[in-house]
Amino acid sequence: MWYFDFNKGATEIKIPVGSVVDIFTTSKDVVHGVHIHGTNYNVMAIPGTVGYMRIKFEKPGVYHVVCHEFCGVGHHAMQGKIIVE
Repeated sequence: MWYFDFNKGATEIKIPVGSVVDIFTTSKDVVHGVHIHGTNYNVMAIPGTVGYMRIKFEKPGVYHVVCHEFCGVGHHAMQGKIIVE
């Protein structure tokens, strides 16, 4: 399991090439968006609901994950990485 905690800053996860990853999202405060650069994948994180997407990482590389829904003061710092090896 991997999660983003704004108070801890950017996070990362390493996975093997060919992995299928199920991503579930929710939010404790406001609406957020999760976008994985280099892909067409994004999902919303909405309080009181669970968002879902499944993605297969077929190419090695570093995929940057960002919040794509303006959500407040710390929006610019909501980011992480998926490292596919």
